[in-house]
Amino acid sequence: MGFFKNAMASMGIGSSKVDTILDNDRVQVGSPVTGRISIKGGKVEQKIDNIYLKVQTEYKKESGDDEYTLTDTVQKITIPIGEVIQPNQQANIPFQFILSPDVPITAGKTKVWIYTGLDIKRAFDPTDEDYINVLPHPYMEVVLNAIQILGFRVRQVENEYINSNSEKEFVQEFEFVPVSGMFKGHLDELEVVFGIYNDGIRLWLEIDRKARGLKGLFAEVFDMDETKTNLQIHVQELQKGPEYIAENLGRFIQSYLR
Repeated sequence: MGFFKNAMASMGIGSSKVDTILDNDRVQVGSPVTGRISIKGGKVEQKIDNIYLKVQTEYKKESGDDEYTLTDTVQKITIPIGEVIQPNQQANIPFQFILSPDVPITAGKTKVWIYTGLDIKRAFDPTDEDYINVLPHPYMEVVLNAIQILGFRVRQVENEYINSNSEKEFVQEFEFVPVSGMFKGHLDELEVVFGIYNDGIRLWLEIDRKARGLKGLFAEVFDMDETKTNLQIHVQELQKGPEYIAENLGRFIQSYLR
């Protein structure tokens, strides 16, 4: 009977179960994620070597005329356990980790979840998934407010595959359109990718100028109306607030419209 139970547990039948309970499912990038992992023993004793938590999301990748949705692990945390869980035993393990700046915020269609797994040798690994609401890092929040002050509104937010040598599989791209202010009628859209660092934030910008007349139409056809650039904003500047950032960012964008 013991052999039969062990064989069934190795296939996930009668195995231990895991459930992650978060203290708060709304978390700001760069802030702690806290909670506990509840493990319920199955029909046989099982040694749990590790618990692993993966912060995951989806991104789009185009290949020819096709578009795929892929899953990426943005952050992984391993908790060493090395304990034997007895049949029907209940164990609760607290955890805490800092949400990585690489985790995208849950804006637009972006979804983020924590995937929990138990590492049990020669057995089916029990898993659990918990969705979280990811709020912008304080640096990003200042810049988003500044962009709003300049008269832009968000049209679309997407995680897109990047073909580069970096460790990242994707970037989260924000697409803004001017609805008021100095750029209405002068820009078609503004695309922004944020990079958060200890000393501030970097913006990768694609400035899409509005076509005007035959010359403008010619430029639009050959993508000559688009400018790609980047801007570093330091912590000391961010601390001066959204109005200060809006003034400087506005001047920066305007310099590419001349």
